[in-house]
This record gives sequence, C-alpha cells and structure tokens, in this order.
Amino acid sequence: MAEPGARLELGARLSQTAREIETVLAALLPLPAGPERRVVEAMRYAALGGGKRLRGF
Repeated sequence: MAEPGARLELGARLSQTAREIETVLAALLPLPAGPERRVVEAMRYAALGGGKRLRGF
C-alpha cells in the first residue's frame, strides 16, 4: 500500500500537470475574430470548460 505522503505527492503532480495541459490547450485554441469564432468557442468549451471535457488525467 502506498504511504500517505506518496499519495499527496502524486495528487500534487497530477494537479500541476493538468494545469500545464490546460495552459497549452488555451494557447492552441486562441479566439479568432472571424466567422470561425463560434466553432473555436465550442472547441475551447469542450477542452477547457466545466463538466465533461478533455482531462489531462
């Protein structure tokens, strides 16, 4: 069985990695000003919004 400290470290690393992934996704999906804005907004919501979404872990 894993020690409590190891579980806390894993949880912290998972949280940090998830934040890093969200930062990269936000950079990859900038909001354009043109007609494609609505589609990109939907893509950003799916990748970065709450609820069911793409998750790093």
